[in-house]
Amino acid sequence: DEVPVSRLVRMALVLATRLKDEGKVVWCQNELNGYKDGKDVPEYRALHGELYGSDVWGRRQPCIITDSPKKAEQLTRCPFVYPIAEIESMVNGGSKALQVSFHPEDEQRLLKVFEGATKVFRIVQISRCRTILDAVRQNVFEWTLALQEKGLDVAGSFGGEKRRITEGVEAMTGKAQTIQAGNVFQIGEISSSPFQVQPVASPQTATYENLDI
Repeated sequence: DEVPVSRLVRMALVLATRLKDEGKVVWCQNELNGYKDGKDVPEYRALHGELYGSDVWGRRQPCIITDSPKKAEQLTRCPFVYPIAEIESMVNGGSKALQVSFHPEDEQRLLKVFEGATKVFRIVQISRCRTILDAVRQNVFEWTLALQEKGLDVAGSFGGEKRRITEGVEAMTGKAQTIQAGNVFQIGEISSSPFQVQPVASPQTATYENLDI
């Protein structure tokens, strides 16, 4: 729980790339870079705010929809497409609420409904953003549990005999390789590896105090 969610997702991206888990790679990239096209935004990123409008003097007034609860729910729904690190900054930034604008075309239609308003927007409480962080953390947690059930220990080392390690990774990727999910990655095939490898039983060594993946 002490590790930032954005760091967990970066670590998951490295591991998913090595395991050739394309679905998890795409998910990690979307979480780190944001859902830029606004499509396929996970439901856990859909928060609900309160509908407000402001007049020519900038005074804020609530916009109430009483005739259609379904329409009211749609208008107050705010898909958070921002990168996960940006959401972390929102939660830790000290602000209590965030103003979320509509698409300009949607806002023009709403201005015709709410007479006297010059701008229509939604107010989302920052505390609700924590549910996004919790959902992403839970997703990574459940994924690593599934890997452990298949024989991979992703807590920092694999443990057990080398044969068990190889079989566990082969079950996930179809190719024998050894991965350690810590600051050091041991890789069976290193002809095109982007990582520096510390040789075993060799006078040539490399020491890293910290490796920012």
